[in-house]
Amino acid sequence: MFDNIDFKSAVSNSRGAASGSPVSITHNKGEKKEEQTYKISKEAMDKCNFGYRDKVDIQFSPDFKVCRIIKTSAGLTLSQQTANNPHSSAVTRMLYKENIHPDLLKMAFDESGVETNKAMFENGDIDYKDGVLTFALKLVKK
Repeated sequence: MFDNIDFKSAVSNSRGAASGSPVSITHNKGEKKEEQTYKISKEAMDKCNFGYRDKVDIQFSPDFKVCRIIKTSAGLTLSQQTANNPHSSAVTRMLYKENIHPDLLKMAFDESGVETNKAMFENGDIDYKDGVLTFALKLVKK
């Protein structure tokens, strides 16, 4: 009766990117620092041939509505979110610098009308290529 269903483990994938999305970006503003965290699910990593400890560059379209993560020889390091878990998401962080990085908090405010110190975006449309992950940003409404 259930032979035609493609089951996926809820345990092995339980530490995926936010809400099961292939990729997410969180922008946190604390008292002393502002940080952006990028998470890529193991499934998305595999589709793009990314590995833990790979170096990546993070790029945005001029309007900051599309993000591209590209494997490079130098850049941010993709770290394993959960040590010793082969299904763990990759994560990389960077300190937010005004006029250099996209202001995701302002983007969230412009879209929702609510001022916040934390905003999360996940992928909308997404494209996987060898060494390249490109996706549209979609605000996660809390």
